[in-house]
Amino acid sequence: LHWLGMFSDRPVGHDKVAPLDLLGDVMLEKLSYNDGERDMVVLFHEFKAWFEAEGRYERLTSSLVDFGIPHGDSSMARTVSLPAAIAARLVLEGKIPQRGVLRPVLPEIYNPILDELEELDIVCKDETEVI
Repeated sequence: LHWLGMFSDRPVGHDKVAPLDLLGDVMLEKLSYNDGERDMVVLFHEFKAWFEAEGRYERLTSSLVDFGIPHGDSSMARTVSLPAAIAARLVLEGKIPQRGVLRPVLPEIYNPILDELEELDIVCKDETEVI
């Protein structure tokens, strides 16, 4: 917080400002990317599942590491916008017949999206381990 300047007495340039907005302004000064720098997105999900019929546990993990493109799109922009754009296109093409607000929990929805993301070098690696 000291490095960010949160304890400074310098004027903030606002007569009235919400604390969250002020924090954003201060962080923007110190945490902006330099020209050509890139961001990184790391996702890791871990589940432990009990399969009653087999009498065993499994540890399921899914991980993704993605980097932004220097002088191009950030990884955050790519990993948020591309799945939504692909899904919208699939709906318009009639390849996702369901209507309404959908969660991507059905293979017929998420598999084509993951396949296309892989073509764009955005890859989720899934692993299963019997424990």
